[in-house]
Amino acid sequence: MPQQKSTEESTRVRIPSLKFTIKSGCKALSEGKRLWNFGSTRKFGVKFVRIDPKTRPGEMHMGSFTPGADYKFKEGDVCWILPHLPSPVKRCGEKDTDFTQKLVREFGNSQIFTVGKSNAICVKPKTPGTDLKGFMAEFDLQDEDLELAKLPVVAFKYTRYCPASPCTVPCAEKLLLELLKFEEDPDKLANLGELLALNLRRNFSISPVAVVKCHSKELCEGDWEIPERRSTLITKGDFLVFLHDEERQKIQESMKNLNESDFEVAEHSIIHDAGPDGCHKALVVEVIKVLTLAPRNSKRTIRRAQKKSRG
Repeated sequence: MPQQKSTEESTRVRIPSLKFTIKSGCKALSEGKRLWNFGSTRKFGVKFVRIDPKTRPGEMHMGSFTPGADYKFKEGDVCWILPHLPSPVKRCGEKDTDFTQKLVREFGNSQIFTVGKSNAICVKPKTPGTDLKGFMAEFDLQDEDLELAKLPVVAFKYTRYCPASPCTVPCAEKLLLELLKFEEDPDKLANLGELLALNLRRNFSISPVAVVKCHSKELCEGDWEIPERRSTLITKGDFLVFLHDEERQKIQESMKNLNESDFEVAEHSIIHDAGPDGCHKALVVEVIKVLTLAPRNSKRTIRRAQKKSRG
């Protein structure tokens, strides 16, 4: 398929992740939490990127998968997680294998975790943006329960004209308001235009492990944000990076839909407080389009967004 070839770039880069098995009786399991209300990225700066469900009596083994928002923690399931690196990592044209080793060093330099002899993991105290120790406490994990796993990835280019947030509408709204703090010219404000709230895990059943800002339009020269986060802004020409595995076809189809399909949208109005020191005496009301992007068959998402926009 020609369009896929033009937006997809193979890579032998492997993203360093941490692997563990969910224990019986841990806090996360006893509370019956699902991924969407556990808040691993919001509370701890840690993202679930892969889960291998334990085979249970009468079940066929389905292999590893990207967990959806409704995934419920189960004893024996094997999980791969990715802590948030505090700042992007510059590729600088390194060979794929060299860049993989650079990423391992970056986690150590950021004092999130280090890798010792025999790949032993040593987790550091809480760092800005990441509380891996707090996350581990939810699953009753010690350092020795974690294993380093380097996962191969593939990159797909984002080609839509308008910028996007990979997260939810509230996250997109917050991102827009943050952008407005640095924009005082009303004419430039109007040029911000649309911002798509993709909510990739919910709407497309895919979830990237990184976003590459390609200012030079070359993947090997990009700034790698690992993983993507609530503050990420995706613009035309950037790459979304996914795990390279048996779900490759699903990712290809989802990216094709994301880049090429027509979508139903729901608009949200944001009121920007332009007053000094948060004063409400001077309010500049600008209608900024925050679009909830969902395929036409996802009526529930559209109805929920429209209901919220009506207030």
